[in-house]
Formats: sequence, C-alpha cells, structure tokens
Amino acid sequence: MKKILTGITILFVLAGCNPKASTNEKSEKIEAVKTYYDLVIDGDFEKAYSMLSEKSKQIVKKEDFVLWQTLLDEKEELMSADVKATENENVFTVDVTVKDFYDDKVLNATSEISVVTENDQVKMNREELNTNVAIGDTYSTIGLMYADGKGKPSNLELAEENLKQALEYDSENSNSYLNLGYVYYKKKQYDKSLTEYNQALDLIDKKDTEVISLILSNMGGSYLEMGDTQKAKEYFTQALEVNPKNELAKNGLDTLKSN
Repeated sequence: MKKILTGITILFVLAGCNPKASTNEKSEKIEAVKTYYDLVIDGDFEKAYSMLSEKSKQIVKKEDFVLWQTLLDEKEELMSADVKATENENVFTVDVTVKDFYDDKVLNATSEISVVTENDQVKMNREELNTNVAIGDTYSTIGLMYADGKGKPSNLELAEENLKQALEYDSENSNSYLNLGYVYYKKKQYDKSLTEYNQALDLIDKKDTEVISLILSNMGGSYLEMGDTQKAKEYFTQALEVNPKNELAKNGLDTLKSN
C-alpha cells in the first residue's frame, strides 16, 4: 500500500521580505526555533504549542496540535533539527533527521519555518498547518503499520480502527480509503475492500497513474478472491493499461491464465 510521510517536515509558510535584522536579533530567533524543535523532540508538546504565534493559535487548537505530535511519535522519531538563517530575517531553514518506523530507516529532509515577534518574544508561525489533514494522514500511516506489521505488531483490528479514525479527521484522503480497502482484503472482507477502493478512485489525483493502477490491480485481486474471474481480468487489464509496469496486475493475469 502507499505510505505518505507527514511528520515534522510538513511545509511552512514563508514570511514576506523584511529589513535586515541585527546579528543579535537573528541569533535570538535561531535560538527560539531551536528551542521549539527541542521541545518537540523531548515530547513537551504543550510547551511547544505555547511558542506558536497568537494568530497560529487561532487556527490550530492546542488539543489537535498535541494529538498530532503524539501520533507522530508512534510513526517516527524526530532525532535532530539543525536551524540555519536565510536572507529573510524571519525565515529559517531546518535540516531534520527522522527515524521512520515503518521502513526502519533514518531519513533527512530540509524545510523552512517562519517566525514573528509578539511582545518582544519570538513565536513560531504555523498558520498553514491543517491539523485535520495532518492527524488523518498520520492515523492512516499508523493503520498501515498495523496492517503490515512494520513498526507495529501485526493487528488488523487496530489497523482498521486507526484508518477509520483517519477518515473521521479527513474524509477526502484517498490514501486512507486505499489502506482501509487493503485491510478489508486481508480480513477476507472483499465486498468491503471494493467499496473502499472505489472511494479511493473517486478521490485520487487523476495524474497519479501509479497509485490508480495499484488500486485497480487491488480491485482485481478482490474479484479474483470472490471467484469473479471476468471482473478480475477486467481490472488487472485496466491496471496495466494505466501502468504497464504493474507487477501485481501482471501476476494476477498470469494466475488467471494458469487456472
């Protein structure tokens, strides 16, 4: 299934151009950003939230911010964050190192964060953060972890539970429907899997041909298990038309030919 990384490297909104700040001001802002990331690394999410700007807090609720960060700790470990200045006095690059539990890999990424000054205190600008989308995405990945037994013990009930939670927060996430269909397939609930795959197809970006092909081949697999070989062949063929390199669809057609 498809897994999307959503962790601490989520994109940040850039601030507009401002006059050059003094060296002391830049150092103070860098230290503030470092403190914010240190709090996240240490798991002190409420204190990290207190460092958000007032406008950010109007958009991002504390309970949602804390839940999102708590869920992120289940799927990945933020190991380090190296903060550097840019030409814009209120924008900083952040080089992060993350241990991804699903793939059991250490990943590096670079992002940007902007800051504002309120009452002589440096605050983080997180106005761009859509917590419903972020929480939903993270629940979806945790569900897949349980489904595949990667980074979590294999448990289809917990996989289903987390994926349903994902859709409670973001009902437009095609990836969550895809993953839930995959869980129902593994539970041998093939009718339910087809329902979720169809939802995923309705929502997926039509330019994402690789994932569309994956969904179609998964649907072929469900029909094959249900004994509907004609439908199975139809969907495996469609999958290959969209992506001729889809090995799952090729294997499905080979299985049909050998029967």
